[in-house]
Amino acid sequence: MPRTPSPRHLISLSLLAFVCACAGDRFEGDEPGECRDGADNDRDGLFDCDDDACSSSPDCAVAEGDESGECRDGADNDQDGLFDCDDPGCTASPDCDGDIDPNDDTGNGGGDDTGNGGGDDTGNGGGDDTGEPKDTSGGDDTSVPEGVGDIVSATVRLNMEFDVIDGVFGLVDCEDVYEGSANRIAVSGSTVQMSGTWVQTSTTCGGNYDSLVWHASAGTGYHTFIFKDGVKFLDKWVVHRDEGDYVANTLKNKWPMWDMASPIDTSTLSTVYTESFTDSDGTTVNMTLTVAFGS
Repeated sequence: MPRTPSPRHLISLSLLAFVCACAGDRFEGDEPGECRDGADNDRDGLFDCDDDACSSSPDCAVAEGDESGECRDGADNDQDGLFDCDDPGCTASPDCDGDIDPNDDTGNGGGDDTGNGGGDDTGNGGGDDTGEPKDTSGGDDTSVPEGVGDIVSATVRLNMEFDVIDGVFGLVDCEDVYEGSANRIAVSGSTVQMSGTWVQTSTTCGGNYDSLVWHASAGTGYHTFIFKDGVKFLDKWVVHRDEGDYVANTLKNKWPMWDMASPIDTSTLSTVYTESFTDSDGTTVNMTLTVAFGS
């Protein structure tokens, strides 16, 4: 599955799509790429593959296993109630053959055991085991680094400030605030998944940037946190609609922040990450993510 663009690029695309939508009537999908740009181009409250106008777009034709890694990511990518090796779309995937190929060594369970074949042998060796003999005794190594297993809850706050130059297209300086809290439902390796809430708590933007950050009208959501060096750094955070669906390949029902490497205060188990950039239309976007973990 392709790597998710950074929030900077995602927001830039969305701001550009919003600005273009002001120029005249249009519908979702009448321009190339509109069904995967994360913007509500026709301003009808729906965007990308959630908009009926994108139903025939190739960008919305999803099948389990049509992207690399989808047959072992724990997500129901085609939303048919089946996922990974239980989905017929993964029948031909090497991740589901259950055999040991001396060239790609996919382990007894069809997992991600690619030791001697080159890559990430996560069997019983407890990490990247690329030596001899090949470790084919198990599937993914889910050993939990020190400290990660102690994380049981989290509160999250995301501030999005928009500084607009000269009121471009009638827009003015404003701020959106999103908040959530969650409790752990699963931990594997450096990844902790939680279930809880996620809602926009305040806005002065009048809905102008409302499609940039995903949030559910019901106020519920799942949070996935990925740590580095035990719990010294928070590296990735994804808030998403469905349990297990944390692969951040699009903005549909997700909001990701990658490669933060945000230091965690070990005494308070909290971290604050900031990022700022200026978009092509002169709008400066300031993002502040504050997370406090509970143990």
